[in-house]
Amino acid sequence: MKANAYVQVTDQEGRLVLRCRCGHVLGPASESYKRLSNETRRPIQAAGSCADPYSIGEGRFELREYACPACLVLYETEVALKDDPILDDVLLDLEGEAVDRAQA
Repeated sequence: MKANAYVQVTDQEGRLVLRCRCGHVLGPASESYKRLSNETRRPIQAAGSCADPYSIGEGRFELREYACPACLVLYETEVALKDDPILDDVLLDLEGEAVDRAQA
């Protein structure tokens, strides 16, 4: 079962874990892979020149990047208000498949 293009659920000694394609074990499959990843928070303008080019957001938004702690492959990015919690947009149904909360 895959959480995304780079993270999959595998069995390790009888427990389900999240594993990067590089082989690094992030942690238990019951956790959000974002919470187990390296997180970088940057000003929204780091997303490119089209992201808030006139600073209308007045610094309220940020770009969040989630990457593998071992190989640094970028799993996902999100834009959020600075004080918002991490958006756990993919939850795993360990009996079935990945559930995309953004589509639900």
